Amino acid sequence: MASDKQLFHAVCVEPAPLTACLELMCSEFCEHAVCLEVLRAQPEGGDAPSEAGRTSTGRDSTKTTAGLQLRATDGGRCSFVDAFFPAQGGIFSRFHSSLDYQALWLSPKLLAKAISTMSSGDKPTAHACVLHLAVEADHPDELLLVAQVTTKAGIVKKISHRLVLLNPLDGGADVFVDGSDFVFTCGAFTEAPGIIAEVLADMKKSEAEDVELRITPQALTFRGSSKLTGSTVEVCLSAKACAPGAAQLMLQVQDDGGHAEVFIARHLLKLSRLAKASQQVLLQLGPDAPLSAVFGLRGSATCQIFLAPSIDDRDDCLQGGSCQDE
Repeated sequence: MASDKQLFHAVCVEPAPLTACLELMCSEFCEHAVCLEVLRAQPEGGDAPSEAGRTSTGRDSTKTTAGLQLRATDGGRCSFVDAFFPAQGGIFSRFHSSLDYQALWLSPKLLAKAISTMSSGDKPTAHACVLHLAVEADHPDELLLVAQVTTKAGIVKKISHRLVLLNPLDGGADVFVDGSDFVFTCGAFTEAPGIIAEVLADMKKSEAEDVELRITPQALTFRGSSKLTGSTVEVCLSAKACAPGAAQLMLQVQDDGGHAEVFIARHLLKLSRLAKASQQVLLQLGPDAPLSAVFGLRGSATCQIFLAPSIDDRDDCLQGGSCQDE
C-alpha cells in the first residue's frame, strides 16, 4: 500500500511489542487521548528546529532518530506511559514520513477496538501478522490501520480500520511528562522481567490495596497490605551469584538505606502486562519522584511508565509527586 500520496506509512513486521503498548494505553489510560508521534530522522548538527517542530508544551520534537513515539496519561495524572519504537530497530520494514513531525491523537476506546481485531497473539488460527499504519494525503484527518494476518492454514485475512484523528482542546499538554525533571537514587534491573509479573500476580491474589516498593543494596521488596482484611504479604527478591550470562537482579543504591514508596495496588498492577512482554526491566525510585519502570522490548523499542506514590493528597499527581485513591 506504499504511495507517494501518503503523509505517513509504516509497515510493522513485528507488531507484538507495539500492540502490547497500545493495548496497555487503551485499557489503562482511557480517560485521555492517546498520542502517536511520527518522527522523521534529522541530520546531526542541523539547523535549530522551527516552531513547527515543537509541541504545545515547548518540547523539541525534532530528533535525530526516526521512529514512532506513543504517549498517554490517566485522568487522575497518577500514571504516564511513554514508548518509543525506532524506525531502524527491526520492528518496521518500512517507515516513511513526508513531514519532520506529526502528532496523531486518537480515541483510546476506538483504538482498542481496532487493535483487538488485529492482534494475532490471542487467535488460535493466526500464524503471522503484518500491521500497516498510514495517513493518506487525501484523508489527513484519519489514521488507516491495516492488518494482514496469515492463518496456520495459509489463508490471509486483511482487516482495515479508519480512525478519525482528534484535536485536543488544550493542545495535549497533559499527556506529556518530562522524565528529566525527576532524580532517581536507586534502581533494580533484571533481564528476567517475568519474575516481576509473578510478584505482581501475588499482590493481586492477596487482594492488596496498597503496595510498598523498597529498593536496598540487598533486595527488591514488595509488601502488600489490605485495610479490608488486615492482612499483609511480602515478597523479597535478592541478587544471587550465578553462572555468567544468566539473568540476574542488579541493585544500585546511592544511599545505604535505600528508598521506599507506597503505591495504590491497582496502579502498580499496570506494570504486569508489559513485564510479560518485555526482555528486561529497570525499576527506579527517588525522593519526590514517581516510580519509573523502563521496559526493554524487541527491536530496540522501549516503554517507560511513571507511577505516582500514594503518600498524600496533592492534586497534580505526577507534578506534585503523589496520588490518592478514588
